[in-house]
Amino acid sequence: FFARVNHLWLHWNNTATFTPGTNTVTFDGTNQTIYGATTFYNFTKQVSAADTITFEDATASPLGQTTTHFLTMKGAASNLLSIRSTTNALAAKLQLQAGGSQSIQYVDVRDSDASGGSQLVARDSPDHSVFATYNNTNWAFGATTITWQGTVSTDWDNAFNWDLGLVPAPGDIVVIPSAPANQPTLATNVIIGKLTTN
Repeated sequence: FFARVNHLWLHWNNTATFTPGTNTVTFDGTNQTIYGATTFYNFTKQVSAADTITFEDATASPLGQTTTHFLTMKGAASNLLSIRSTTNALAAKLQLQAGGSQSIQYVDVRDSDASGGSQLVARDSPDHSVFATYNNTNWAFGATTITWQGTVSTDWDNAFNWDLGLVPAPGDIVVIPSAPANQPTLATNVIIGKLTTN
């Protein structure tokens, strides 16, 4: 099953149920808004021209949006995907459940609260962590610390083996604990910022 949404997403309050199963919902319209609280298995918003996706603020939707498996939000090098709340200065909840994977790149994030889930890591994106006015919680812009869990396999390049659901990139601090489920195996050389073994 695969669903495409080209306008807005409204989760009907107490009148209908969306069951994500193992399906993907792709938002492929322009300037889309997501209302209510929904759990997605795979959530995708990917653009080649500058665009905005807006999530209902946490006052109106305290649970917000949760992705359990794979969260994809991507713009392009000179055409960012803006991630916004319906109300300036009131954050919208956007969570990636622990054990899920993420691919977030070329985004401009403001008023987004990812607490309660894995830290969201925006690659190749403006660093808004230094400005309190951007009001982002549990986001990293660029390099971050990623810990090996090895829950799926020994494959370094499998995002589901890492605590943030993200394969380390240059600049990241990598932590390899002493007794993970599986020890990592590299298929090729990798570049990271720092390696810590426990």
